[in-house]
Amino acid sequence: MNTLIIIAGIILFFAMASLLDARRMKKIAKERGQPDICTYARSFDYRNVNTKIMREVYNLVQDWVGKYDDVPFPVKSDDSFDSLYRMDPEDLDDIYFEVADKLGISTGMMHNPILTMTG
Repeated sequence: MNTLIIIAGIILFFAMASLLDARRMKKIAKERGQPDICTYARSFDYRNVNTKIMREVYNLVQDWVGKYDDVPFPVKSDDSFDSLYRMDPEDLDDIYFEVADKLGISTGMMHNPILTMTG
């Protein structure tokens, strides 16, 4: 019986944490308004950064974060993958390799430069 109470408590804890995080992200999304890839792209030195990479990262991060009130999350270039999105480094690696694969960029045994910038 005690085991069931402990398991129920753990499940309740994770459910509440998930609910609170969803509310936090929804609040941020509402404060930011509609997603705007143009503003996101202009925040980079587009002469030195491949715009195709910018677009793919933007889209994949939006997909990962999800939608709030049926509107994709408005990603900003200075968002922290760790503190804002609470993204696991493996998820960030998945985005990195998916972008590289979609754009035909060889990764070899390279490390993820996106992860290095956020760490």
